[in-house]
Amino acid sequence: MSKRSRLSEQQFQINTQFNDDVADLKTQVLFLSQGLAAMMELVDGMVDKLSRRRVFSEEEALLRRYRKAIKILKQAGLVLSPPEDPDVEVRKVTCPNCQAAIRARSGQPIERCDWCGHEFVDPI
Repeated sequence: MSKRSRLSEQQFQINTQFNDDVADLKTQVLFLSQGLAAMMELVDGMVDKLSRRRVFSEEEALLRRYRKAIKILKQAGLVLSPPEDPDVEVRKVTCPNCQAAIRARSGQPIERCDWCGHEFVDPI
């Protein structure tokens, strides 16, 4: 085995590990944002009920701080979306350029690789 092919194999292993690590981080961020979205839904529902019962007003300082914090998180790029059905089959495609496993977002074609930017001629 030549030094060049050994280096290519090492680089492939590094790329694979990096892709796995990034996919794991993306999954963790997704679960955290979905958990936060579920908690916000719960808190907002309780606030509505308590406000209608006049337990406290929408002008409460704590509620204003809560709403401001959520607004700041959203402005920073936090996407709050409800969890997807775990029983739905996830479509995956392997990028021909970097060999990364690309997950299809629900109902959307895959047009480019999230990892290397490869653009598919015909969206999958």
